[in-house]
Amino acid sequence: MFLKGKNQRGKTILVSCKYPYVINEVYKLLNNKNSTFNLKCNHLYPLYKFLNHLTKNGLRFEIINKSFSQIKGNINFYLALDFNKKDLKIIKYLKQKSIKFKSILLISEHPNYQIHNFINSSNEFDYVLSSYKLSDRTIRTFFPYVFNEVPFLEEKEIKTLYSYHYHHNEKLDSTMIYSNLSSFSISNYPIRRHMINVLSSIDNLKFKWFGRGWDISKMSLFKKKTYKYYKSNILQSPKLINEARESYGGELVNKNILLNVKTKLVIENFKYPQNYFSEKFIEPLIYGCLPIYLESEFPKEFYDYFSKKERDTFYAKNANDAIAMILKFSLLDIKETKKLSNHLRLSINKFIKENNMHTNLNKASDLLLNELN
Repeated sequence: MFLKGKNQRGKTILVSCKYPYVINEVYKLLNNKNSTFNLKCNHLYPLYKFLNHLTKNGLRFEIINKSFSQIKGNINFYLALDFNKKDLKIIKYLKQKSIKFKSILLISEHPNYQIHNFINSSNEFDYVLSSYKLSDRTIRTFFPYVFNEVPFLEEKEIKTLYSYHYHHNEKLDSTMIYSNLSSFSISNYPIRRHMINVLSSIDNLKFKWFGRGWDISKMSLFKKKTYKYYKSNILQSPKLINEARESYGGELVNKNILLNVKTKLVIENFKYPQNYFSEKFIEPLIYGCLPIYLESEFPKEFYDYFSKKERDTFYAKNANDAIAMILKFSLLDIKETKKLSNHLRLSINKFIKENNMHTNLNKASDLLLNELN
């Protein structure tokens, strides 16, 4: 499945994604005419903004639910959203057809989730956009899950679209939202479990945590989708204590719960590579929730942009530091933590704009429009 975009000059771009459902879902968003449907909370919102920007600059998209061999006409540009084995075959074929053909690879997911030997394979692309260096063709970018700015839900949007969630959901001091995962490589999964145990056992802290795959009593051992959760329960440590099981809130259909939470503890899946961070840090800001970032390093340029006083509102040097920050913010009214969250969001947007720090999608749009026009 692909998205095919064409401008008035007849130049064509083909968009591929590691996960085909993303192509289908974002195309639906692109063609949604319902003005009351809020897109900001959708995890595909940055990609929607990117495609919408290209549309405003003359590209018209259609969804191609066919194999590449069935696509007719010339392709001038190929855009791959993370790695898929078929991408390599396609771009090699298109390079043979035209010396003017160009390709871009956008790295958003962690290296552990890319194809085998993907660093060497990335050299097949003309441009590689990543927050960490892969090869000489890498263009350094920031924020793989942002287009040009971090959005947020305005008060009128909350009242119109999320009034029930805001007024009826329980107000929490802090939360964690993670799937029950395991890894044979060095990961942050154990520290997540440890922090769930610690925060669940603190008296007078209103803490709940959520995520997929934790209640294995409702799962089948013989299904591929749920087997990994059984494996995690066996392999991962520390084991969850009784207080942690009691504070588990179940799986979430959406993240609207964050409207009523002061802080969210953010722990990436892995500490490496340096400069990589995901949507986990950005997502709480959309809802006015303050992220507390632990166990990973920010890009130096981003870290140095903030004063120590500002960093002390979102960056934890270690687990004890994170706990102290969560307890400190738990004493504040939620309106105050929302102010801190909004200040951080505005600072990130200012950082992107003032320092010309391109996001993956923003840089890709510049390259595409420059080549196609």
